[in-house]
Amino acid sequence: MGGIYGRPLLIGNLMPLSNITFSALRMWRTDNRMLYAVTCAVAALLLMLFGRSLFRNPPGLGQGGGPT
Repeated sequence: MGGIYGRPLLIGNLMPLSNITFSALRMWRTDNRMLYAVTCAVAALLLMLFGRSLFRNPPGLGQGGGPT
């Protein structure tokens, strides 16, 4: 996922995942603890992976940003 097309897709995935993560974390205090804990863990994992992809260079690009 690189170039000008990849970043909007990543940001579009980050925003709902952050809402899901924090909502599940807040709802964790209710009766269905296990459901919300699993939901929070999966959403947080995906949130970290998408965040890491957002701040890395796309494959095939060196540190300078040009093709290798």
